[in-house]
Amino acid sequence: MQVTARDTYMLAYSLACLKVQPSPAWQRILMGAARLRMGEASPMQLANLVWALAVMHARPSTQWLLELWRALSAAQKELGSAEAKQVDMQGDCGGGCVGWGLFAILVYWLL
Repeated sequence: MQVTARDTYMLAYSLACLKVQPSPAWQRILMGAARLRMGEASPMQLANLVWALAVMHARPSTQWLLELWRALSAAQKELGSAEAKQVDMQGDCGGGCVGWGLFAILVYWLL
């Protein structure tokens, strides 16, 4: 059985929803698996991964965060105009809420 990007990201999301705090070693394994599948992931899956890792208090490496940022940028460019408009209209911040939220989390991790 092949493990997909969806499987990997759903595992991270589910653990966070259950408030499971995996060990740092286990988190590194999860981040390694996620890193291998970033190119296959949708923007929503990447956003869920970021949220899950933040809930788990994971500390990704700077290199991992840069790869995540590249994957998010590439995924955003692939959105159709209707999908991009839907993402931009989420929240009350007047557009780009998802991108700015992810950016804030990435900056938090880097500090």
